[in-house]
Amino acid sequence: MRIILKKPLRFTVITTMCLALVTLFAVVGCDKSEIPPKTCNIENLYEQPLEVIQKCVQGKWKVLMVSRWGYLGLLHPTNTIVNIDTRNNKVVIEEDEGMSGLIGYLNSTFSYSWEKKEVYSSGVGARPPCYTTHVLQNNDQEIEGWYFDKIINDTLHVVVDYHPDKFDCEAYLFLKIK
Repeated sequence: MRIILKKPLRFTVITTMCLALVTLFAVVGCDKSEIPPKTCNIENLYEQPLEVIQKCVQGKWKVLMVSRWGYLGLLHPTNTIVNIDTRNNKVVIEEDEGMSGLIGYLNSTFSYSWEKKEVYSSGVGARPPCYTTHVLQNNDQEIEGWYFDKIINDTLHVVVDYHPDKFDCEAYLFLKIK
């Protein structure tokens, strides 16, 4: 038995099937919960809304490099882990024994809050403030906060928020741990 559809009816059936397939792919194939995507590549993370910054910095990070005073203070810790928990506003630092105090206190945990403020470049004596961004401010220790410059291929560029009158400049590279 052969079913023969008239031309207008055949067009309607084919159009409806195509529309149903496109709708199915749109609903199933697009997961909007992955904003930003699993691998962040944001050159100007400092310009993003707080929600995007929090999503990008959440999780465990291996410290690849610590730069103090430019190239003179370049350090490469072997097993320093930073866990940034944006749900509970806690940071846990597990440092190498030989790197005590490198980015905080050895094996420390601190609570933090976000503060929107003007920050300076990591260069010495940069004036006026370069831009306004969200700074992760340590609530438990009186040390400078961190701001997040960019993230490229799961490598987070972190800058210490020093006042421009200080001679210090410090930055970190964190690699995302899967």
